[in-house]
Amino acid sequence: MYRARTTSATAYEPSVLLIVAGGTICMQDTADGLKTSQVFLDECLSPNYQFNDGTPIPPTDITDEHGVRRAARSLRLPRDRSGANVLCTVLEFAPLLDSAVAHAPTWNQLAQTLHANMASFDAFVICHGTDTLAYTAAALSFLFMSQGRLEKTVVLTGAQRSMFFADSDGGANLLGSIVLASHVRLPEVTVYFGHKLLRGTRVTKVSASNYAGFESPNAGPLCAVSETGIVVYGDNLQEKKKQAQSSPEHPANDDDEKPLPHLDSSTAIVLKVHPGMTAALLSTILSSPSLRGVILETFGAGNLPVSLVPALSGAVARGITVVNVTQCLHGSVSTAYEPARKLAEAGIVAGYDMTTEAAYTKLVYLLARPDLGPAEVKSCMAENLCGELTPPPMEKGGIDGPLSVAQLPIRVERTVTGRFTNFGG
Repeated sequence: MYRARTTSATAYEPSVLLIVAGGTICMQDTADGLKTSQVFLDECLSPNYQFNDGTPIPPTDITDEHGVRRAARSLRLPRDRSGANVLCTVLEFAPLLDSAVAHAPTWNQLAQTLHANMASFDAFVICHGTDTLAYTAAALSFLFMSQGRLEKTVVLTGAQRSMFFADSDGGANLLGSIVLASHVRLPEVTVYFGHKLLRGTRVTKVSASNYAGFESPNAGPLCAVSETGIVVYGDNLQEKKKQAQSSPEHPANDDDEKPLPHLDSSTAIVLKVHPGMTAALLSTILSSPSLRGVILETFGAGNLPVSLVPALSGAVARGITVVNVTQCLHGSVSTAYEPARKLAEAGIVAGYDMTTEAAYTKLVYLLARPDLGPAEVKSCMAENLCGELTPPPMEKGGIDGPLSVAQLPIRVERTVTGRFTNFGG
């Protein structure tokens, strides 16, 4: 259960650190277009009764994004139906970030901020721009979850329309994030958007303007919010990793005492295969001396022109980790077709159904691990570290590639709370 700050015999106050990193949610319109604004707390949150019941709250000590210990302002949300007043402490980054330029330095800064404040709060919410939100969510997932560091809920959210506009989706996204973070015990990095809570390693942005801007193409939502209540999809949750065994992903010593890996996004690139791509062009791209990893977006189930395989094989021979993921929104790469099989024979790693965002940040994370060599990086890329991929259903001596209807497993799922149909007796 969450640590409770009690104000009476019946009231309790789960504490949430709201990290306002930037993004459309806190932007104001200017002559040069939308820009992040440092008055989000004063003009959007404090005057809004959904986020502030008006109770005077003493400042709360936090460690900010620059590693400085200081006091931050807190708001008390109105009491909800469970009788809780959520105490929300607000940390606004200075300067605020435009997500278009968010990469490894941003991920490191957010990770260090979470790490420094982890013991002081019950849960965390991060306001982030939507353009690269999926990358940040995946990066934080690997930093905290793949070695079992995370004990609390982290929710990233944002908006397609600024909260300074009347028709913004930001208020609903932010309030839902705070409620779920503070009331649902879920030790994962997640994304809340469009009334759904999604796994941080499974999301991708699917619309530049629709309020349901994110989807989780190959994995179901963790929670859904509607006018009838909050539904938690238990079958989609995952167990926290245990640290008892010793392996490259589960060292025997205490990982909580180790510093977080320092990510460097300049070590890896994403290459999208396109019709007419030449081996000469590919070889030129792969010849960069600083390159250590490549996410290769291929056609369909993992295919490309066979003429490109030698250039990729040469990169693998030079120690570059190459990972094969599909350009499609749904589905997985396999070795059902000849080109994909030749990629596997050349040492290219199958990324299965990972999103590009998850595959890229996972590779950057593994390359930053000082305890992993090239062989371990390659091996770990094909493993499911924190819910980012689905291994093939018949990987041990079974059929590789799409299954026919005669081979598909039959399962029963609960889709409506309180109703269940039993097929087959």
